[in-house]
Amino acid sequence: MPLTAVRETYRDVVDSAYALAAEAAKDPAGPGLAHARRMVAQAVARALPVRERCLIAPLRASRVPEHRECARQLIARTLQSRLNTIETNARWTTQTIAADPAGYRAAVADFIRDIEARIAEEIRTIHPLVLAAHATPASDQADRATAA
Repeated sequence: MPLTAVRETYRDVVDSAYALAAEAAKDPAGPGLAHARRMVAQAVARALPVRERCLIAPLRASRVPEHRECARQLIARTLQSRLNTIETNARWTTQTIAADPAGYRAAVADFIRDIEARIAEEIRTIHPLVLAAHATPASDQADRATAA
């Protein structure tokens, strides 16, 4: 099931974020922190193509306008998330983490809360649309699109 793959990759992102938080609590200047940051980045990088293939592509391919709009919104959220990540990584360099470890730990905690909330919201609102897009035959989708 495609949504299972999405949930698994999201779980990897969350797990790696919690590992990052644990490492930041132990030694924010240690080599383990750099490794934990890489693990988060790699988990996110693995999640993106799964998200594209399992969520965005079926919604984009649907003829139901609501599905296509949802795909557009997912793409926009993904781009905004990537920009936020770039900004966060630029802000929290090795030097700024060492200078403000409590601030970094708070930023990681905020990241975890944000990612968990976004995942929960996506599961609640978007996953049902993906299931509907898979369940709706192409001819029914075309009929709905023209009736809308």
